[in-house]
Amino acid sequence: MIWKKLDVIRPRVVVVEFLSIWKDERSVTVPYRSDFDRHKGPHMDFYGASLAAFVSLANEKGYRLVACNKYGFNAVFIKNELGLELIPTLSVKECLQLASQPPWVEEERKQRLAKIRNLHWINV
Repeated sequence: MIWKKLDVIRPRVVVVEFLSIWKDERSVTVPYRSDFDRHKGPHMDFYGASLAAFVSLANEKGYRLVACNKYGFNAVFIKNELGLELIPTLSVKECLQLASQPPWVEEERKQRLAKIRNLHWINV
């Protein structure tokens, strides 16, 4: 994850796109490759990281999860010390429950996950 190596700035808010097909099942990311090309890999969905992986990294860097977008593939993190009395910290499960996706999206997610679940993911 690029965010892991980013240390020259410490923004108040960080927004990331995560691989939503994992939901809250695993904390994983793809292995780093300098020549990475999503379109030339083992599967089109073998890219990025799960929300749980981003939450783990955020905790290391001093941030907390406070929101997901309506469709459940973007997450918002803020510095731990900001807005404690106004903005609750969310778990991965809580955040994803707030996303309102049509029922067919869940079925598609399960089908896509079945195709990539056993690829070479890095547990984080």
